[in-house]
Amino acid sequence: MADEEKKADRGKSGIVPGAVSDDKDRKDEALKKKPSAKHADHKFKIEARMFQIPSYSKNADKDRLLRKKIVRIASAVIILIVILLFTAYHFDNVKKEKIVKDRISEVESNIGKLFGSIESKRDYDRYQDVLKVLAWIDRGSNLDADNSEKWGELRTKYLKYLNDSLPVEGLNFVVPNVAVDMVYIPKGKFSMGRKSDEKGGKDEIPRRTVSISYNFWIARTEFTNIQLRQYYPEHITREWHECSLDGSYQPAVMVDWHIAMKCCEEINYMERKAGRIPKDYEYRLPTEAEWEYACRAGTDTVYYWGDTFGDIGVQYANIRDMKSARFLNWKEEKDMPASDGNVVSAVVGSYKPNAFGLYDMSGNVWEWCWDWYNPTAYKEIPDINPVQSKPVVSDIEMTSAYDRRYTVQSVGRVIRGGSWGNIPEECRSAKRSSAVPELKNLGIGFRIVLAPKIVIRTKGKGENISEEPPVLPSESAPGE
Repeated sequence: MADEEKKADRGKSGIVPGAVSDDKDRKDEALKKKPSAKHADHKFKIEARMFQIPSYSKNADKDRLLRKKIVRIASAVIILIVILLFTAYHFDNVKKEKIVKDRISEVESNIGKLFGSIESKRDYDRYQDVLKVLAWIDRGSNLDADNSEKWGELRTKYLKYLNDSLPVEGLNFVVPNVAVDMVYIPKGKFSMGRKSDEKGGKDEIPRRTVSISYNFWIARTEFTNIQLRQYYPEHITREWHECSLDGSYQPAVMVDWHIAMKCCEEINYMERKAGRIPKDYEYRLPTEAEWEYACRAGTDTVYYWGDTFGDIGVQYANIRDMKSARFLNWKEEKDMPASDGNVVSAVVGSYKPNAFGLYDMSGNVWEWCWDWYNPTAYKEIPDINPVQSKPVVSDIEMTSAYDRRYTVQSVGRVIRGGSWGNIPEECRSAKRSSAVPELKNLGIGFRIVLAPKIVIRTKGKGENISEEPPVLPSESAPGE
């Protein structure tokens, strides 16, 4: 009966009483799955916090605007600083350019003044002014490197003024091709070696009277970097203890005996080709006797200014002084001056000359001589025009670093005069030293002579240059 009633009801509505329709089921399921608005907002806030998304508030907007303002101000300040730095850099460059231009103008002005003097003078006085002009040209070239061609042409122009400079007996002259100032040295006698009471080496005795039977010329200064670069353009001496040895008018160093002789050969070739070398003469390194004779310049004292170095010697020679010794942590000596104004080599001619007008015969750099070194030479070679032409094996002092020394058994060439790194005793007029011919050292250079060719004649135990002096040109006969 109940089933029939249900069927009757379903027949009327199509729905069984007490049963849930399909549409309603779906709605209920959708409502279960769909979160409420309150639940969704809560979830969003949680996720916002997870990702640190700032909440949109009035304070947040103010902070954001403040940050933008700070960024704009900082950017403006940075831009202003950059502009100020650029302006300062620009004006600094302008200032430097003006200083350089003023110096170049000064150089050109001095050259112009000397040009008038050169035109009005003759002979050696004119050549002296030409040497001054060449020094100004070198300075201008260093200041104005972009116009090196201009300065090179100017140098060539003024070198031509030296073309008529010739070695004439009794007169000084300038070697045209390389602009070396040569001083005339008359023949004579001198006491070679040290006195018995003078502190020194055994190779400096016995002291004897030596004769130089010919006149000759010797360079007023040591051969400079600018002169050497005419034959060795790539020659550069690196800084030592942040001190430069490569200035144009500093003495050329790091030059071995062979390079020094090669320079002499080059000068001989050019000057002989131009007919400016007297018969039987040549450019070469000085013999040891020629060197000491020129160094002493008629004096008989330990140094060519007196018997002590001290405060007087500092006026004549660039050697190791107290100031440089402390700076370089080198040995100090009792007779050492306080300061001579230089740590390393000085520009040639910076100190007082000797009586012959020669500069730096004591100190600045050691100078190569022609002779082989012989520790007993003074007992063996003649007293007239002596020269040691045969190599002799002896103890030769070597350096692994400057002032660090050791000894080897070898043949060597004579070096004389001492250097900027030597104590006073090693810069005496009689001091002898030696080096292997291949040695290149920061304290060794050279100067040239124009003197008779070395003709070896055996005489007793030693050798000498021909005792018959060559005929020198007079003013009326300038040579071959």
